[in-house]
Amino acid sequence: MITIAIHFPAGRYHATPWGSHVNEGLVEWPPNPWRLMRALIAVGFAKLQWDAIPEDARSLIEKLASALPHFHLPVGQLAHTRHYMPSGGFHNKQKNLEMTDKVLDTFVRLHPDKPLFVRWPVELTEAENDQLELLLNSVSYLGRAESWVDMGFANNSVPSDGWTQPSLGEPPTLCGDQVVLLVASEQAEYADWREESLQQSIKIEQQRRGKDLTKTQRAAVEDKFPSDLIGCLTMDTSVQQKHGWSQPPGSTRVLYNRVDTLAPLSQTRSPRRSSRSVEAALLSLSSDSVRGDRLPRMSRAVRQGEFIHQALVSIINKQMNVRDCSVLVGRTASGARLAAVHTHAHYFPLDLDDDERIDHVLIYASGGLDETARRAITRIRRTWTKGDDTTIFVTCSGFANLDLFRQQLRHNDGRPVAIIPAMPSTVWTSATPYVPARHLKPKNDRYTLADDIRRELDCRHLPTPISIEPFTKTEVVNSRFFQFARKRMEGKPQPPQPNIYGVRLHFPEPIFGPIAIGYGSHFGLGMFAAESVD
Repeated sequence: MITIAIHFPAGRYHATPWGSHVNEGLVEWPPNPWRLMRALIAVGFAKLQWDAIPEDARSLIEKLASALPHFHLPVGQLAHTRHYMPSGGFHNKQKNLEMTDKVLDTFVRLHPDKPLFVRWPVELTEAENDQLELLLNSVSYLGRAESWVDMGFANNSVPSDGWTQPSLGEPPTLCGDQVVLLVASEQAEYADWREESLQQSIKIEQQRRGKDLTKTQRAAVEDKFPSDLIGCLTMDTSVQQKHGWSQPPGSTRVLYNRVDTLAPLSQTRSPRRSSRSVEAALLSLSSDSVRGDRLPRMSRAVRQGEFIHQALVSIINKQMNVRDCSVLVGRTASGARLAAVHTHAHYFPLDLDDDERIDHVLIYASGGLDETARRAITRIRRTWTKGDDTTIFVTCSGFANLDLFRQQLRHNDGRPVAIIPAMPSTVWTSATPYVPARHLKPKNDRYTLADDIRRELDCRHLPTPISIEPFTKTEVVNSRFFQFARKRMEGKPQPPQPNIYGVRLHFPEPIFGPIAIGYGSHFGLGMFAAESVD
């Protein structure tokens, strides 16, 4: 006797019973033994590079077909999703409204750690056992492709009761029901059925033609009946349909008494979202160009940050009809400045593929993104660039606290993102131009660049650096800071003076990012990068 365990890592099993339409909302549970054996054969050809079925595998399949398996089903819930698929046509009355077809995707929701056990009352040789283990380890899904599975021999923790097994004329158990499963016939049984059915089909074809069949005509009739059980299991579905089979040859339907472990998902009201806020959200940008060369350049960080901010404010005011979302708007509902300085959203442009174009935007608020802010961010769909004439598509990739983004966010080549390094650093260097927030008065050292930087760091409760090293003119030119836009939109606060600087900060102890200070720091200016990141 052998017992296998099937885990469902994604917690879902998708499979439509044979002969049923997907929109009937039915799930094949437990999996048909016919499906299991076809999966084992298929994975042999797909992953083990079979040219033909090995003898050990052939005898293994024949033994499995000779006995009806028993199932121990984990507790699950019946659920479904609905999809409205474009059908390619348009409504008669509304010419611009595309017609759609509703498609149901019904599945069983399962716990990933609770396996399905399948037990066959057969004895295998050592070679057959090795072959089965190799096949089981190679199967990655069962049913539809989203039904991920992890198969293997069961350990000692196999349940002793509660098994789903053939009814054999017995009524269903208490609190259970009966299901029909498609199983494979025994080889000898199929051979007898094939011979009888083949002779009958030849006789019917001869009567239809009114004469004996030629060799070619007889071969065409024989093609409908595979020579053995393995041929039935390997017959393509399209071939079955071509020959008019409503049920695969070599298969039979068996009634099973199923233990009641499956229930519909209760229609309860969704719980309220947690009011707990997170610090950051990641947006992904894409253009309608295959090459992606219409994404905004990093030098347009200020304008792109403002465009996204503008889109979110519009969503809050017009779509959500909310008047108080200070973390994104930057002001209270009455229009007053926020009491807590710089705790609202910063829009950090990111270039993860290193092509000098903005492909992601990290929205970070040290005061936290509340539920209203998160709802608004998930609704943003597009922004613009290059004078408002190019549409950029926006997708919210997720929310998390900054610690998680520090660990997970990476460039395409695997490098950490230097503005939020995974490890703290004592040296931070300008990644985008620093524009002073106030007028500098360097004469007589009344208000210098260093004074402006210290003031900005203090406003954000960051430590005072032990040294501040301005870039040389050559370093500024090489960094191409002069190409960056350094003014906000018309009607918005403009910089006290348009001078740009690059700065290297040395702190007395390592600190985490992000560091964004100076004019336009909420929209991509004044960003600093850690010089050494892990």
